[in-house]
Amino acid sequence: MNDRFPHGELRLFRGRPFRARPDALAALLLVLASGCGYTLGYRTPPQVLTIAVPIFHNATFPLRREVEFDLTSLVRQEIQKRTALAVVPEDEADLVLRGTIVDFREHLVVEGRNDAKIESNIDAVVDLVVEDYQNGVQMKRRVRTVEPFSLLAGETFNEGRRRALGNLAERIVAAVEYWDDYDS
Repeated sequence: MNDRFPHGELRLFRGRPFRARPDALAALLLVLASGCGYTLGYRTPPQVLTIAVPIFHNATFPLRREVEFDLTSLVRQEIQKRTALAVVPEDEADLVLRGTIVDFREHLVVEGRNDAKIESNIDAVVDLVVEDYQNGVQMKRRVRTVEPFSLLAGETFNEGRRRALGNLAERIVAAVEYWDDYDS
C-alpha cells in the first residue's frame, strides 16, 4: 500500500487502478452461475404450466377473521411474481395448492408497566397439500413463520400481521419448489 492508492487497488492496463464495482461483480456472478445449471426464481416440473390456489381454510382458534383471504391473495401474487406458472381455476390446473391455516396468534414477548404490551410476535402455521395431477403425486408440508413487532417502536399488530402474511406467502411458494421431496 502507498499514499497514492491507500486501499491497495489492483493495477491493470498501463498502471491505472482497477476497482471492482459491486453491481459489476454481481452481474459477473450471475453470468457464471447461469452457466452452471442454476436458475433464478422457483422451479417447477417442465410439464406443469398452471396452478390453482383455492381460498385457504381457516382453522385458527380463536378465529382470526379474514386471514385466509389475505394469505391466499398474497400466495397467488407471489406465484405470479416468482414462477412461470399461470394461476387458473381449479378445473383447469395441472397443480393445486391447498392450505389450512392452523395457527395465527400473537405471543407477548415483553410487557411494561401496568401490563402494557411492548414487544410481541405473530406466530403463523399453515399445512399445505400440493396435488400434482400431471405426475400423479401429492406433497404435504407445514410452513411456519414468526414475525416480531414492537409497540414501543410505533408498530401495530396490523403491521406485524401484514409482514407475517407476506413472509408466509414467500415460504409457501418456496416450499412448493421442492418437487423431489414429494410425500405420497
